[in-house]
Amino acid sequence: MGEIEEVQFGDPLILAKFSIDELRSFYHEAKKHFGLRLAGLEGRSKSVSPEDEESDYLADRMEEVAGLLDLNEHFGVVGVYRTFESFLRNVVDHLGNEGFIEGETKKYLNGLMGQLREVGVDLKQPPFQWQEIEKLREIRNCIAHGDGWVDSQHVSELRDYILPVEEGQASLLRLPGGYFLEASALVASTCEFVIEKCAEARRGRR
Repeated sequence: MGEIEEVQFGDPLILAKFSIDELRSFYHEAKKHFGLRLAGLEGRSKSVSPEDEESDYLADRMEEVAGLLDLNEHFGVVGVYRTFESFLRNVVDHLGNEGFIEGETKKYLNGLMGQLREVGVDLKQPPFQWQEIEKLREIRNCIAHGDGWVDSQHVSELRDYILPVEEGQASLLRLPGGYFLEASALVASTCEFVIEKCAEARRGRR
């Protein structure tokens, strides 16, 4: 019986890993496609005189394609954060079905964290990288709710991920290339730690 329960409890991790793998695959394909497009435009622009009308056209096209590369990072971040919250909901559902947690499963991170603390799993304590998780959430919220703009309240927190801005002003989010891959690795490892800690808590209560 215990072995079957462990397999069932691992299902949220299997689903999360599948989702992360799909997001990474999409990310790499899009990055390759738009990277080749940008390189082609840059090569073409080198053979065009700055005074030529085509120069402005190529500059605009390069800016558009560079923007699509940025959007690829944004899409990945939103997707991997959604995967993370979905994973936590699935875990809490399993714990609730087994009688370890009471009440309806919460929808969002803060509520889910509170429910996991009921079984001794605290995302703010090691081995979890809470500061990075919180940063990921703030970046995701700027993309999902602010269309990529960082309001003045979060400028100091996300200073490494924005364009230069005057104090008290909002700024545009500018993620470094590859941030999504860092975020996906963070979520993958966090999900694994959650399963490990929950399994420990479940064994301790039997």
